[in-house]
Amino acid sequence: MSGEALSRILGLGPGCVLAAVGGGGKTSILNHLAGECAEAGMAPVILTTTTHIFTPEGETGPGSGAPLLLGEAGRLKEEIGALAGNLRGPITLAR
Repeated sequence: MSGEALSRILGLGPGCVLAAVGGGGKTSILNHLAGECAEAGMAPVILTTTTHIFTPEGETGPGSGAPLLLGEAGRLKEEIGALAGNLRGPITLAR
């Protein structure tokens, strides 16, 4: 490998949306990519799911330690706006 960030290889940037499908590893790769994007200054970086998502774990690497926000769209939009200037990493959304 070139040592280049995977998010850069994939062309991720502000305003991009990425979906992951398959039989395993989705949460891990999305957490890693979200961490890379957050470290690159893209904010907010938001993770969500159509099924189940684990609560973010402690400070163990890119994408970890993200705040978990629960609720309906209007309230979540306000919370994200309030957090946007102070984020260290991605946000995980759930209903």
